[in-house]
Amino acid sequence: MTTSIVREEIPAEVAAWLPSDFVLRHPEHGATADVALVEGHGTAAQALVIKRCTRPPYTGWLENEYRALQALASAELPIPRAIGLHRESEDLGSPVWLVMSKLPGTPLWDVVDRASEEERVALFEQLGELLGRVHATPVPPELPVEEDHSNWLDRAFRRAASYVRRHVAMALPERLARRLRERGEAMPRVLVHGDFTLDNVLAEDGRVTGIIDWGGASAADPRWDVTLALATEPELHLSARAVSAFFAGYRAAPLPEALEAAMAAAYGWDRSA
Repeated sequence: MTTSIVREEIPAEVAAWLPSDFVLRHPEHGATADVALVEGHGTAAQALVIKRCTRPPYTGWLENEYRALQALASAELPIPRAIGLHRESEDLGSPVWLVMSKLPGTPLWDVVDRASEEERVALFEQLGELLGRVHATPVPPELPVEEDHSNWLDRAFRRAASYVRRHVAMALPERLARRLRERGEAMPRVLVHGDFTLDNVLAEDGRVTGIIDWGGASAADPRWDVTLALATEPELHLSARAVSAFFAGYRAAPLPEALEAAMAAAYGWDRSA
């Protein structure tokens, strides 16, 4: 269970990265980390986010998020800017703090849940294009590489179920899930977000604005990100148009040839279309 971050708990090393007159707000976000929004006074004050994890494996995820944000700082992706990371002591169970910039927007899940069908189709096309840009980005050497290629879908679901405490709807459209399990094509290892759910993508004014929570970033199978992006059942049923729009957006991104060929084989695309 996450708890609210109290001003008096913030270490001096972390407070040094914040405005002197900051106030904290606590959003309804964070299943594995305590999260607070930091706001200072004045038009020049930058909104920041503080995340705190207090135990493994989440402390390791937070450290990996910091490495990912630093390594991807020059990539053309809408991600937060890492301000600093602080571990309270060398003890493995010591709390870890991350400060980063705040991106505009609200979770895409909240947006698509209220959207009309036309709005939802447009948002899912943007979502697919954004994920394609992630997968087309070179993997920084600082990130881990997932070596296990076997039973990737079942293994990924088991891993998610063992770590995430809140309910996560993992259902896929039946035909898509069956195809993914039946097709065992080798897949190039690419930059994978690792938790590409609609909660971790932000949107504002009908536009997708950014991606947060990079603790699971690694070189891994891109189908995992696609699976999470489309895992909206049973709360939200995606129409065939929305799913098609997602893949149209994904294919419009500048995918490397090997990745495009492998994904076309996995998902049954006609590359000549």
